[in-house]
Amino acid sequence: MWIITKDHCKDEYSPRDEAGRRSANYDEGKATSLVHRFRMYDDDDVLCYEGLSNTCDSTGAFGPMDDFGTPNVGCTSIFYLRGEKWEML
Repeated sequence: MWIITKDHCKDEYSPRDEAGRRSANYDEGKATSLVHRFRMYDDDDVLCYEGLSNTCDSTGAFGPMDDFGTPNVGCTSIFYLRGEKWEML
């Protein structure tokens, strides 16, 4: 389960409102489990999206990128905040 909290891809030529976009298995009652911060980047290392996920170390941790980041803007990497450091999966 994940949610996009910030869309860095917005610009005057292609306005979008993706902040708040949720995974298909989003459950409002379990939203408190979204404690893992993530960032997704494209192949030019440009930050595209930030969000929260309920996992950061299983195959589900790739869900935001697989479900949303890659199909929408071609995200190729996802980083999770571990302590004070961003680590790529």
